[in-house]
Amino acid sequence: MGQGRLGELESAFKASFEARPYLASHQRALAVLYAETRRLNEARAHFERLAGKNFADILRSGSWNVSISLLAYVAYTLGDSERAKLLYNLALPYRSQNVLGDGVCLFYRTISCFAGDHDV
Repeated sequence: MGQGRLGELESAFKASFEARPYLASHQRALAVLYAETRRLNEARAHFERLAGKNFADILRSGSWNVSISLLAYVAYTLGDSERAKLLYNLALPYRSQNVLGDGVCLFYRTISCFAGDHDV
């Protein structure tokens, strides 16, 4: 995303994931990294772990909108239109809010833009 240099962070992302594999944010980061670097099989593996129960297990915390937005991007990249639509519908009530990312991911765009609604 941005400059196309996300792949440079792979070792740091993997180390974080290996230290705390139970944190969804680390799964999400790796899914985005692999989607962005076109390593789609690896992206899909992390995405599938997060997609269980139709994303209902994603903690509704301050970073929920970041998770949903980034997972919508991953779904789009993977060509998973069914789940992209599901994520879009989850994000719809918040469509006018900006997404301010955490960690190394920083965005200032509306949730609906990540979910594919570029007219909002």
